[in-house]
Parts: sequence; structure tokens; C-alpha cells
Amino acid sequence: MHCPACNHKIGFFKSLLIVNPFRIRCPSCGASLSMGRFGTLFLAIGFILGVMVGGFAMYMKEYKSWKMTDIVLWFLVAFPTVIGAYEWLGWRYAKLREEHEREGCKGKQKI
Repeated sequence: MHCPACNHKIGFFKSLLIVNPFRIRCPSCGASLSMGRFGTLFLAIGFILGVMVGGFAMYMKEYKSWKMTDIVLWFLVAFPTVIGAYEWLGWRYAKLREEHEREGCKGKQKI
């Protein structure tokens, strides 16, 4: 992941701290960056993966007689593995774009 304004490389561990893919600040030049449509898709897939990991644990608890220790072990292994791989793919293939501040847009205009 690189800043398009100054070409500063945003490292993998720094990208783990990105909560909102629509408002990212370049640590080097301070440019306002966004992931655009990829960010929307990234959030949606992340939500689905989280529900699948949690849903699998609930299914195994209810129908396959997992104990609480099995569920804790599942979350300790599955979440870091799935989320880590998911974040790495997002960091590897994300293309940031510079967001320009819109001047003159002060709200709704009356016609």
C-alpha cells in the first residue's frame, strides 16, 4: 500500500490500525486517502468472514457438542488466522487514492 501523493509505503502492521478505509491519513505527508469501492467491498467481506467464524462456533456448540474450551480454542486460532490472512490480502492489493476536499459545498442549497 502506497500513498499516491508522496509514494510513502504504508507497512502491514501500520495498516492493521486502519479502522475506516474511507478516511486514511498518510503518515508522511498527511494527505487524505481512501480505498474507494475496494474499501466498501473490503468491509462487507470482513463482516461476512466474522459472522462465518462466529457462526461456525455457535453451530458446533449447539449441534456437535463442543465444550466451552473448544470454542475458546477455536476463537484463539481462527480469528487471528482468518483476520490476519484477510488483512494481508487487503494490504497487498489495496490501491489508495487521494481524496480532495470539496470547496464550496457548505450543505444543501435552496432552489
